[in-house]
Amino acid sequence: MAGAARCPCWSRPTPRPGRPTRQGPHYRLLAQQYKIGRFRRAYDLAAWDTQDPVNLALSSANTCLYGIVHAAILALGCSPALGFVHSGNQQAFVHDVADLHKVDLTIPLAFSLHASTNPEAQARRSFRDGLHLFELLPRSMIVLSATAVPLHLRGALTRWLLEVTPELYVGTVSARVRDELWSSVAASTGDGMAVLACPSDNEQGFELLRARGGEQ
Repeated sequence: MAGAARCPCWSRPTPRPGRPTRQGPHYRLLAQQYKIGRFRRAYDLAAWDTQDPVNLALSSANTCLYGIVHAAILALGCSPALGFVHSGNQQAFVHDVADLHKVDLTIPLAFSLHASTNPEAQARRSFRDGLHLFELLPRSMIVLSATAVPLHLRGALTRWLLEVTPELYVGTVSARVRDELWSSVAASTGDGMAVLACPSDNEQGFELLRARGGEQ
């Protein structure tokens, strides 16, 4: 709200030419569902407090999501700036990964707060609570970094996950698949190393698992 600090580092990067955004159809569907008329996404630091409640709530919830994703990317030793869908921002890869989960976590939440008088604070609290509920579902987003694993295992990983750069995998899988993949990777690291970031019910919202030389 008025006087609150805004962090310009989370300004939205630019999608690469020819890549449409994934959120547009969801915006239209939820705008119809909540009967709020035509919705247009806006992120304007100079006119922050004049924006509508949905945009304020969405920006607030997205910032929470970006923080979790950014921490996981840094923990894996990756560069947040090397995006594949987005570019022109030091957080481009953060936005790439976060966009995979906005339609589940932040967009429906923001539209549900369309009549809120304090959408930013409500979005932060509701995002925190909703994240725990989301993690109870039989699926989870994981980021896996694995070096020096056998070729056949790399092939198995790409059946379930997207290899965004050599030896870095991102995807959403069930808890059973996640555990089986991690067991296989951890047992096959040899002289390499593997790090898995996955959701967890803690303050950060995720945990890191490490394996080196076949030992966890």
